[in-house]
Amino acid sequence: MQATFTFEQAAHALGSDLSFSRLTHETLAFKLLPFYKVNLASRLSLGYINTSAEQYLFFIGGLDYKRGFLDGQFRGRSFWELNTEVRVPSLETSWVVLQHNLFFDIGDVSDDAAQLASFARVPCMSGGVGLRVISPRIFRLVLRLDYAIAHAAETSHGVSFGVQQFF
Repeated sequence: MQATFTFEQAAHALGSDLSFSRLTHETLAFKLLPFYKVNLASRLSLGYINTSAEQYLFFIGGLDYKRGFLDGQFRGRSFWELNTEVRVPSLETSWVVLQHNLFFDIGDVSDDAAQLASFARVPCMSGGVGLRVISPRIFRLVLRLDYAIAHAAETSHGVSFGVQQFF
């Protein structure tokens, strides 16, 4: 398990064009289950920023926090996100590991942190399956293929490719 807190500050007095404070938190947790080397992985992310400047907002969807939605489809000054994966290896050799994933992503983003904390609206959710090709012999080589179906008013689905694990 790993928890990370980050605080960022920009101020006119320090030469910045814009003053803001940004606070983020991420917790990663992994549990190797005793059967078939199944790995349960979870990530909880939270964030708040006190500016409305678009380039500093939190963007969720797609490549960073939520599969099944367009990259950056949702944006706002605060967000929360929970990702969970069950990772099951089906082939393990000295050169390649083939890993199958079942995942669920849920979260929300808003300009109003109180609205997020009260769970006043239904969060965005997606679920799906994935495949990882991992090479134990080539440092940090993980090829990722995910298929996600979104469950929200802005429904979408699709395939995403990437390198490294999603988290």
